[in-house]
Amino acid sequence: KSVLSRLVAVKVAAKDRPAAKTAMTQWLARNPADLEVRHNLALFVLAEGDVAGARTQYEAILKQNANDVLAMNNLGGLVQAGDPARAASLFTKAVEVAPNSANVNDSLGWLKVQQKDAAGGLPYLQKAHNLAPQDASITYHLVVALDANGKRNDARALLKTLLASKTSFAEQQDAQRLAANWR
Repeated sequence: KSVLSRLVAVKVAAKDRPAAKTAMTQWLARNPADLEVRHNLALFVLAEGDVAGARTQYEAILKQNANDVLAMNNLGGLVQAGDPARAASLFTKAVEVAPNSANVNDSLGWLKVQQKDAAGGLPYLQKAHNLAPQDASITYHLVVALDANGKRNDARALLKTLLASKTSFAEQQDAQRLAANWR
């Protein structure tokens, strides 16, 4: 497998992503139980924008290991927009399997907030933030949940600290708009 890893790295460095993908795909055809390579392929195809391909890999992982937390969390994120009930089920199981994972607590809590269950999402987001206080996206999600639960002063203080940190994160523009609206 180390040869495969080196081959994929060489192909990626040479900007031959199709050959890297082919190498992983061929490896999995001969070694279908290799979940590490399957995870790598899922991330690889997702980076290329192939959501369906990533979803296929995560589904295959879960068929082999129904308790694979990373696969549950990532698949939940992929299906969230089209099938929020399935995403909730995947995230809930991931939290049961890995209750001290900041990422899965964030995923479940944020989904609940987005589905207008801010009270249900808040404990998960507080736990996620306690587990990973340096994660700016988790902090932003907690800010939104606090505000939605009528705790604007706490939310405002946390958001001020987050924005002052100058940390870059996916929802940064949303956070800046929220701060501007609160002025």
